[in-house]
Amino acid sequence: MTPSLEQVKEWFTQYNSSVFADSLPSVKFILNNTRRQLGQFYWGNGRGIGIKISLYWDRSEEEYRRTLLHEMCHLWCYNRGWIREHHGPHWKQIAAYVTKKTELQISRCTDASDWKPRNA
Repeated sequence: MTPSLEQVKEWFTQYNSSVFADSLPSVKFILNNTRRQLGQFYWGNGRGIGIKISLYWDRSEEEYRRTLLHEMCHLWCYNRGWIREHHGPHWKQIAAYVTKKTELQISRCTDASDWKPRNA
C-alpha cells in the first residue's frame, strides 16, 4: 500500500478530530523515500512545522496510520512545549491514550526487520 499525500492529510484531519479533539495545528506534509526513518516530526530553521512519512518500505495501511499517529503525538507534545523530551513521559502518556482510543499500537520503535523495500 502506498498512501497519497491527500490520503495522509485526510487521516490527519480524521485523527485530529476523533483523537485529539481538533487541538493540533495544520502542518506541512512530506512523503519521502528515506529508509532510515518511517516518519519524522520537524520544526524550526524557517521550515515551519511538519510531518514526513517515508514510502521506502512496503507497509500496510495500518502501519502508515501508526506512523502518522506516532508523529502526531510529537506534534501534541510540541504544542505544549514538551518537544525536547522526544519519547519521554508526556509522549508516552499521549501515545498510550492514542493506542487506547484507536486500538492501533503506538510505540517508540517499530521492528522492520522483515520488511522489504517498496520497489524491490
